[in-house]
Amino acid sequence: MDRDRIIKLATNVAMISVILLVYWVFVFISITVFGLKVFRENLTETFYLSILGILAILGGTLVVSVVLNLSKIGDALSRRNGPRDERPRPVRRGWVAAFLMTFPCLFALLFLGDYASAAKKRAHLADSARLVIEHNRSEFEQMADYSLQTSYVNTTAEILHRISREEENFPYVSLLIQEEVGGKPTILLFSGGSRWGKDDNPTIDDFIFSCSAEERDYLTLAFSGKTTGSRFSASDGSYELYYPLRTEKRMVVLYCTDRSRYGKIGS
Repeated sequence: MDRDRIIKLATNVAMISVILLVYWVFVFISITVFGLKVFRENLTETFYLSILGILAILGGTLVVSVVLNLSKIGDALSRRNGPRDERPRPVRRGWVAAFLMTFPCLFALLFLGDYASAAKKRAHLADSARLVIEHNRSEFEQMADYSLQTSYVNTTAEILHRISREEENFPYVSLLIQEEVGGKPTILLFSGGSRWGKDDNPTIDDFIFSCSAEERDYLTLAFSGKTTGSRFSASDGSYELYYPLRTEKRMVVLYCTDRSRYGKIGS
């Protein structure tokens, strides 16, 4: 292979590497700014490490291209040949437009991947909630018998702590109960960390659950029995699922939360 063909090949490889680097930066910025969770851990780590390979290829081809071009220039000067009229090819506008159009398409694919990952996470949380209820029905009946006593708080905390640790990658499970406080319905949250000493006196204020207006409207319908459907939300890798459950004592809501740095797309 002669020098001119090697220079052309190195230039083409360098241009491809630059294009891949532009795409890599675009994908990285999109994922970081919008908090998109698309690929599983192994694919995500491979994507992050691929930048090293792209930079290595780009650097190697640039060095080869520079060295061979300098050699070619030196040979030309030594022969003192007249300059040749080598005009660069004009870049077709169609290719430029097609290249620019790939960015919104890639951005749309990333959002679809994030949506698909959230859908898989929702199914996982819903299955986990059903599994929890199926295996711990008597415990939920017991926790539904609410009283603001240290014994109840600690027993509930122990049950929820055990449930959340039953399986690997299991979501964190809490219990929401609605109570009348000063004539106003108030939502209380009990979790695996709500444990008190024998001499402590828990109060309503220690368990009040803070949520958005949309969540409160949904929970009001759930506690009144007007809806039995679950509610799911996802934001920047944080996932929440509200799962209503009717017990003999009252309506309660399982509050399943999970957080993930990675998506669900990939093997």
